[in-house]
Amino acid sequence: MLEPVHISLKKREEEKKRQEQRIQFAMRQGTQPNNTTASDSVTFQNGHHTSMVDALKEVRKNKSTIPDGLYIRPENHR
Repeated sequence: MLEPVHISLKKREEEKKRQEQRIQFAMRQGTQPNNTTASDSVTFQNGHHTSMVDALKEVRKNKSTIPDGLYIRPENHR
């Protein structure tokens, strides 16, 4: 189906504007220093590891388990 000329021109202009914005954004990103994340740091990894170990120790203090009859299972559900 044919579009009116003014609509197709407007779409082309919008696409050109978006392309220019993408280029400008990429240029800004390229000038910034190297991007690193917190997980790249050894101190972060060690801190995370120790906090997870501490959390597991806290959870494992309680030795109780969930009773077998607590949940509805297919074999005892009618």
